Amino acid sequence: MANVSLTSKAKIVILFANQYDMKDEDGNKLAGCSVHYMFWGENGEVLASEAEFDPTKPVGIQRAKCSVDSVLRNKIVVAPGLYEGTFEMTVGADGKPVNRLRDVAFISHLEIKPKVLPGFIVQGMIQPEAAPEAKEPGKAVK
Repeated sequence: MANVSLTSKAKIVILFANQYDMKDEDGNKLAGCSVHYMFWGENGEVLASEAEFDPTKPVGIQRAKCSVDSVLRNKIVVAPGLYEGTFEMTVGADGKPVNRLRDVAFISHLEIKPKVLPGFIVQGMIQPEAAPEAKEPGKAVK
């Protein structure tokens, strides 16, 4: 039987990467790179803010975390940054298919900026005109 691997590519935002080199409980060496990322979509649409006013329900985007070969850390030099991630379909310990990050290629720097939506009110919020992030650099405050 041929060893066929299914791969796919997706734009991801890498938030954090860190090499590790340690020993497990039995004294065996463990080395690799921990990578925290989120899917981006084609133009960032996956990271669009969402609102959920029911506190019993989740809100936001959960980051993914994986462990990859430590050599991959050499390719992750900017964070947060936009990367093309190459994923390989494998079978997890529970027998279910899992997409595992196998390679990355840097696309661009990423700028995260606040966005004020006129008329959008949340209980207890700081009004946008008073929020430090709403002031543009180099402009006088009214």
